Amino acid sequence: MDFETGKIYDYEVDNLEVLFMKDPELHDEYMGLSKKKRQQMKFLYIRKFNDRNPLMIPK
Repeated sequence: MDFETGKIYDYEVDNLEVLFMKDPELHDEYMGLSKKKRQQMKFLYIRKFNDRNPLMIPK
């Protein structure tokens, strides 16, 4: 889910590539992997993205 727009994406490599564009360094790292590796490491890279781009919820 893109918390800036509210859009919900399917859990697919192509969608992650779009979401990771908000973090150019992570996007470049992810795109440097083979298509098979990107598929295998989707969850790990979502975790990396979330760690690097925390969601701030106001109290």
